[in-house]
Amino acid sequence: MKEAKEVKDKPDWDASTTATKNKASAEDRMASKIAAEVLKENAKLRGVHSKESIKAILEKEAKR
Repeated sequence: MKEAKEVKDKPDWDASTTATKNKASAEDRMASKIAAEVLKENAKLRGVHSKESIKAILEKEAKR
């Protein structure tokens, strides 16, 4: 019986879960696309950076 009471006390919805967490924003998709193009066109950068690192650099610069 105690277990049934505990289930009733828990909310049906938890604020820590959202549908937008897994979806990339338009800005995120744009940064990924630009990062891929930068790496495609610059062989020397491909040896040092990944798409994710270029994307992080782009996002950092966009915040400035």
